[in-house]
Amino acid sequence: MKDRLFFIEQALTNFQADRPVFDASNSPQTIIKLLRGEIDEFEEALGTDDEEQELADVLIFAITLAQKLGYNLHPTIMAKVAFNMCRYQASDLQDGDYDEKRKFCKQREPEIKRDFSKV
Repeated sequence: MKDRLFFIEQALTNFQADRPVFDASNSPQTIIKLLRGEIDEFEEALGTDDEEQELADVLIFAITLAQKLGYNLHPTIMAKVAFNMCRYQASDLQDGDYDEKRKFCKQREPEIKRDFSKV
């Protein structure tokens, strides 16, 4: 995943570098507004041939925002996945009501955060 994410980030960096007006006019707040618009377009495209393209737009804007803020997403994503694996344990989510199970799992969050801060 790291290589794939790096390639996408590099492609977006190159895209922005070739279009300095984009970088100059896209504050984090502007990118967030654009991202919200793309999420709306994705929602409208659900079940259509455009669904995948619209989802790609959502990811592009999310990665662009992360770059603008100076974040390195790969380690952050990996840590978040590990955290969620602890919070939403597979053994707790085999059956039952989703909302109730999610509420139960989220109750563990403070304890898990304490454990993760020690790592």
